[in-house]
Amino acid sequence: MKKILHVLLFLVFISCVNKEFDKPKSINDIDGKWVSEMNDNIFILSVLDKTIKFNEGALIYYKVLENDNYMYVDGFIGTTKLFTGHIQINSKKDRIKINRFDGGAEGIFKRKYPKKTQ
Repeated sequence: MKKILHVLLFLVFISCVNKEFDKPKSINDIDGKWVSEMNDNIFILSVLDKTIKFNEGALIYYKVLENDNYMYVDGFIGTTKLFTGHIQINSKKDRIKINRFDGGAEGIFKRKYPKKTQ
């Protein structure tokens, strides 16, 4: 029984240590232009304007909700929700992972433009 407990604790520890993407410390970490690693999709988040944009689509105003593990982003045009999901970032802050709950474009994006200095 002790061996099983030790193995389970070891697996939990390893799964936490090898986590490539994590919750951003701030929405400012995601500010800028990002390009998908899998296709030509572009994701732009502007902290200054409080907008997100996919490719050449419309500007979507966002609202951020957070818990201990994730940063959730909801995007609206007027009162219509067009984007909902969570965003994670790697430790180098040069890649983000977008997990959408609304069926839209998701995946891993590389930073196209360096983070703006403010």
